[in-house]
Amino acid sequence: MNIFADHHHYDLSHSLGLLFGRRLGHTVIFPIGSEWYERGYWKVFPHLGSVEDHLGIKYADPSVYDKARVMTSAGPEVPDKRFHYRFDVTKGVYQKAVTFEQFVDLPVDILIASLVAHVPAFNELIKKYQPKAKLIFQMGNSFDGYSFQDVKNALNSTEKTLPDRIHSERYSQEFDLDLFSFSVPASPKKVVSFVHYLEELEIVETSRCALPEFSFELYGSGSEGGLLRTTSEVASKMGEAGFIWHLKKCDDGYGHIVHNAAAMGRPLILSKEHYKKLRFGKFIEDGVTCITLDGRTPEILAKKIRYYAEPRRHARMCRSLHERFKKYVNFDRDEASVRRFLENLR
Repeated sequence: MNIFADHHHYDLSHSLGLLFGRRLGHTVIFPIGSEWYERGYWKVFPHLGSVEDHLGIKYADPSVYDKARVMTSAGPEVPDKRFHYRFDVTKGVYQKAVTFEQFVDLPVDILIASLVAHVPAFNELIKKYQPKAKLIFQMGNSFDGYSFQDVKNALNSTEKTLPDRIHSERYSQEFDLDLFSFSVPASPKKVVSFVHYLEELEIVETSRCALPEFSFELYGSGSEGGLLRTTSEVASKMGEAGFIWHLKKCDDGYGHIVHNAAAMGRPLILSKEHYKKLRFGKFIEDGVTCITLDGRTPEILAKKIRYYAEPRRHARMCRSLHERFKKYVNFDRDEASVRRFLENLR
């Protein structure tokens, strides 16, 4: 099958390639070219710079057609001239992509919308250009207040319960478990954050001052360490860390960083209150898998970090978090359930 998905963010796009391409053997395609935005079918970021970053035709690599094979999320494949190939530098693989004109001429079996705004837009695409296609709403965020009235099929990677009338399947967004593999770090006395614009920065700074024997590294678009461009860099820095500081209060319905950390067995420092209704909430147990900030002064928090950095306690916490990951995440199981889900699309 040909599966067309909106290009929301790279971790999600890659996970769709791993699931539908590598595991299920379908062709996963993304939009390219500003016409998608101009016609109102791509609504991720209404900023011209972001449109260019996500859809710019200049990112199509014409040199791929001279190669015997290229690496995609689905694995190595012979380049197909029906598609453009855009290099995803974050994962080191190519994505297949089509312009709006190519989409109209290509038989498409499934459209995947990962934003509420794309549901009516993609239903219109189906009605006008792909009448045999089915729409799947991919939920990676909670989308509170949304009625789901135009949704018949949904893949849900959140804790939100969907109306019974919707044909749905709960699953986890896949990532590379060879890259994010479990280990106990050599030293627990490094705290690393990957939140782009870290909230309540004063708590971080107070904790840093109270823990002079620890090192703190803050990465992200708005953080002092700057943006890490590749997933390999994120995995490397995460592997060096003793704890992952993840104070992020915006909607994190699935959350790749927290799941990456759990897979590696890197205890998180976060707010349990924020995650209590979110998918990762069931991973959180203060003093067992994570350290929670809720209601604690920076001084008390610093004492807790130092206490759980004791090597035996820290190793036990690393293993407990990894066991929690294995309990709740199973990509092989998801493959089987999504395969059944696809057989009954409405």
